[in-house]
Amino acid sequence: MIQLYTNMQGKYLASTYYRVEVPLLVSNRLRLDVAPFVSTPESLNDDVDISAFFNSDIASLRQTPSMWLTERIKILRGFRPRRGRNKEWRWPPSFVMDTDDDVFNCSPFNPAFRVLGWRVEGKEIPAGQGVEHSHASDGGNHALVWKDGLEGFDVARNKETCARMRENMESADAVTCTTEACADYVRRETGQRNIYVFPNSVLPESYPDYGAVSFVKDDPDEIRILWQGGDSHSEDLEPLSHAISHLSRKYPKVKWIFWGALFDWIVHDIPAGRYEFHRWVDAKAYFTKLGTIAHDINIAPLADQIFNKSKSAIKMYESACLKNPVMTVAQNFGPYAAEIIDGETGVLFNDPSQFIDKMSWMIEDAAERKRIAANAKDWTMENRSAYKTVPELFKFYERLREEKKIAMPPTPEDEMVTSEEGINQLQAAAEGADHAVPAQ
Repeated sequence: MIQLYTNMQGKYLASTYYRVEVPLLVSNRLRLDVAPFVSTPESLNDDVDISAFFNSDIASLRQTPSMWLTERIKILRGFRPRRGRNKEWRWPPSFVMDTDDDVFNCSPFNPAFRVLGWRVEGKEIPAGQGVEHSHASDGGNHALVWKDGLEGFDVARNKETCARMRENMESADAVTCTTEACADYVRRETGQRNIYVFPNSVLPESYPDYGAVSFVKDDPDEIRILWQGGDSHSEDLEPLSHAISHLSRKYPKVKWIFWGALFDWIVHDIPAGRYEFHRWVDAKAYFTKLGTIAHDINIAPLADQIFNKSKSAIKMYESACLKNPVMTVAQNFGPYAAEIIDGETGVLFNDPSQFIDKMSWMIEDAAERKRIAANAKDWTMENRSAYKTVPELFKFYERLREEKKIAMPPTPEDEMVTSEEGINQLQAAAEGADHAVPAQ
């Protein structure tokens, strides 16, 4: 049996669902030989939490620069195998860091830049200076400004935070991540070589079956096009503003659905009544909401940035796995370029002009939309089903444990370190430790 210690960060996010909740749900439903303990910010340094960490086989934690983790890792480095209460040999936990974002190249449009931003596109921000961005479609007005020392933005502090993140990744027995591009960033930034790609994976039960209730369009001829994203995704959408205006004029039956954020510069030239705005819902209600939008096409633009390279194609997975699958028109970049087969499991575009051409094809050809959507669902269930990927993750954990046993054979002297002594050391280190974890 694998004793698994994992952490639930303060706010429930999409990453909480994909990286923590899905593996635990599947391990339970498949009755894998796993005994999990889920740490929370409230339980972090109580006796039960520390004991669970010390006595786990695998301690898998989401990307964190926190000092409490750094201190725990340092203490564990001094531990040797010991005999447990059942007299069987026990080994110190194998520590695994999980990451799904290039935290060392955070986008300035991401709110986490406040606590992680110290360079942009690989170039460091000089002390005392800042980062300015503007939208061409907004007349060049500044949309976001970060200034070193202003409103809590501190380049030196952020650089130190990322250095601690790097230290924690380097100290890990292994790093798990979402994509091969994500693995590349870990190698580039940390030198860590023991990396396992556990992709964000779909759980069919998360997509509700509404039974006799059917969500349909008021106008059967209307073509509903969904874009979803927060303020941090404005750079992805901005290059398409004129293309969206053009398509709105070309196709009177098109309606745009903006879910999450609404920008004046994107709707300025869309005729009245031809777009809808939906506010974010709680992350736990996400799939329920998605199934009610009744969209025909899902669009996923993505700016060519270092930060975006390590993202995953979950927007394509999620629309494809609805009861009535929806196909995606996506940027030919990053995760979409890596995973979508153009014209078969989705449609890819390189620039606004090509976006217009590809969208015109999909708007006009309902049969092709349905064919590609069905293919996308088949591909996703074949390659991203959690019932296939999660068992492989736990096999990786088992291999990691075997490697530790080989690298750390027990000796009689090892019995001198008891579980209670180790826990006492961890409790002492916890006093005064920095427990803050930046929101991702």
